[in-house]
Amino acid sequence: MSLPKNLLVKYFSFFVIIFTLLISSNAFSQSVEDLTDEQVIQFMKQVQASGLSEDQIAVLAAEKGYSLSDISKMRDRVNRLQVKKTDDKTVKIQSERQLNDTTSSKTVQQIRKEDSTAIRRDKIFGLSVFNNKKLSFEPNLRIPTPKNYILGVDDELSITITGFAYKSYTAKISPEGTIQIENLSPIYINGLSIEQAKERIINRLKTLFGGLNSGGGGLSADVTLGNIRSIKVTVIGEAVQPGTYTVPSLANVFNVLYACGGPSEIGSLRNIEVFRSGKVIRVLDFYDFLLKGDQKDNILLQDQDIIRIPYVDARVSLRGEFRNPKIFEIKAGETLSNVLSNAGGFKEFAYTKAITLRRVTPIEFKIQSIQKEQFSTFIPQKGDIFEADSVTLKYENLVVLKGAVYRQGDYELEKDMTLSQLIKKAEGLKEDAFKSRVIVKRQRENLDPETISVDLEKIINNQSEDFKLKKQDTIFVKAYKDLRERRTVQIEGAINKPGIYEYTDNLTIAEVVLLAGGFSDGAEASKIEVARRIKEDTLGLLPEQSIKILGAKTDRNLNILPENDKFILNPFDRIFVRR
Repeated sequence: MSLPKNLLVKYFSFFVIIFTLLISSNAFSQSVEDLTDEQVIQFMKQVQASGLSEDQIAVLAAEKGYSLSDISKMRDRVNRLQVKKTDDKTVKIQSERQLNDTTSSKTVQQIRKEDSTAIRRDKIFGLSVFNNKKLSFEPNLRIPTPKNYILGVDDELSITITGFAYKSYTAKISPEGTIQIENLSPIYINGLSIEQAKERIINRLKTLFGGLNSGGGGLSADVTLGNIRSIKVTVIGEAVQPGTYTVPSLANVFNVLYACGGPSEIGSLRNIEVFRSGKVIRVLDFYDFLLKGDQKDNILLQDQDIIRIPYVDARVSLRGEFRNPKIFEIKAGETLSNVLSNAGGFKEFAYTKAITLRRVTPIEFKIQSIQKEQFSTFIPQKGDIFEADSVTLKYENLVVLKGAVYRQGDYELEKDMTLSQLIKKAEGLKEDAFKSRVIVKRQRENLDPETISVDLEKIINNQSEDFKLKKQDTIFVKAYKDLRERRTVQIEGAINKPGIYEYTDNLTIAEVVLLAGGFSDGAEASKIEVARRIKEDTLGLLPEQSIKILGAKTDRNLNILPENDKFILNPFDRIFVRR
């Protein structure tokens, strides 16, 4: 059936060029929704030289059998592209102006940081969702028709009869709200749900097909939604881009909120109203979706619905050791516990015993400490600032053990724990532990440091009472080697590896020569000198003399000669092997 020419011409006034190419190239072999922006732009470029008039285009479109729904969809595509092109151009001009107005030393990031509005929007919980290009809130047109879907003008129904006979119909709802099937009288279905329309259509088809959808009749019918119509929804109030939006009839509230950029900086996220026929039919709290994934209020929209974003009533700020320290909108009656739950609670090292509140009064600020047991009953007010600090770097039950024990480190201070119990937990003392004096560093009540000496030897031998520990005590158990200078001997001269070597008890010259790699060629093994420190026996020495030179002999096989078989080195001896 051909469409009236004057009606087609009216609808073509917005997209003459693009539709010309679509007709000539059969581009409607694929759905209008499936065309990419690049394809539409390419079509527009190719047909700019076309000389067809609007009347000629109307006639061609009618002959091709294109519907008003196809025309409406293409018009919306062209309009969106034109708006996008204009917006992109405006953004580019504004960006160039900003860059020209700033000094060459400023970067794009610095310019962005100076935009206080953008910074504040990022701090307000929830608003960043509408700026996230990776999120898509476009309506899904490839889903089963919802049972509560309300039919309207331009919706297209697919009616299929199967069984011992097969028949299919495609019927579009006319502006009068009816569909026409063969020679039946018009069936009025405008405003009905898809389920109600299905029942009415099948009842009417029974006059043509006896036994339809009855037991044993051999015929069954099914009614589904084909192409859907477009609807207009208006966004008012504190939206980033308020206005009227043309969307598919399967669009919901989230789809339109995302299209308009969401609430502005002073718009509410928790009291978004949906008006239908002058009445509020739903109030949407976007926090339910953000925090719980709940979309119970994300209803399907109808033509001429109005979405109103009111001013935000009250917000509070969270700072410090919260998991999500941002600005949160609050509802009447919500407690501090509700706000903390919305923010994800505290961080791992937060001080949770109390929160600091900064509240504005008619004249100035006041500060208040909110204790943990008050969280569930405390009612925040508009403008409140809550601050959480981190815990102090101290332990309530820590003692530290260091030194000559087998397992030194941090330990739990148990009730009435003593020094010997702590050492037992550390697997005991090492063999070289100096037990006569153990050092305990302690903090007094005024935090002044204190050092205490403990005779562990007497405690072990039950000669004195065990030492009781306190929190923050640090215990040092020294080893004998820690209390004396490192003992060495040094060998020089005609030796292969002259140097300094560790001293051990009963060390001899021959053993040091062996450690040093033996004599070198030309060494005089029978003439070795030892320089030794003299501390006590100064007989035969001058008053200012503190070194005694001793002679020793050995052979090249490192055999000690009989006269030197008892020559034992002392710590810090220096050995000289002559050539």
